[in-house]
Amino acid sequence: MEREWQNLHFEDYKIVEDYNTALYGIVTRMRLYGRNLEDKDLIHKTLSTFHPKYTFVSRQYKKDNYKTYVTLSNALQQDHGEDEIIQQNHLSRPTGSMAPPEAHATSF
Repeated sequence: MEREWQNLHFEDYKIVEDYNTALYGIVTRMRLYGRNLEDKDLIHKTLSTFHPKYTFVSRQYKKDNYKTYVTLSNALQQDHGEDEIIQQNHLSRPTGSMAPPEAHATSF
């Protein structure tokens, strides 16, 4: 279990829910064996295992000073959802592309 804990990295998961499932599975097993992890341990583990190119994001979450893992997890899920919407909007009309013409527009 210690090895699982050491090898758990937020960057290895595409969605927050999958990371949370793995995290809570490990935490539950560790608690069964007498190792109690606190919210601060879960928060530190999560924020310290972001992909290196997202260190600025990790720093921002650290500055927000979350006290419980649940509040951090909720923020991560909300931000992930917003990021997906932005990504979908970008894919539907990439930066620099022309807007489609209006249905009833006339050209000059």
